[in-house]
Amino acid sequence: MDQSKDAIRQIADASGASAHFQSDPLQRALRDVATMSSHAVFDLEVRLEIYGRVLLGLDPGSAML
Repeated sequence: MDQSKDAIRQIADASGASAHFQSDPLQRALRDVATMSSHAVFDLEVRLEIYGRVLLGLDPGSAML
């Protein structure tokens, strides 16, 4: 996910200010990647905690969520 964020950010930065207009498709990509990267399913630490809890026979509910 970090590579995707970095790639989109670099492309947007190279595209100039117009990439930040809502009418520009890159702006949508920037928002989509930012939204996805903030979701717990894409957070490695949260996923590893859930995995560890399941391996230990605990409830998979995460305190970090």
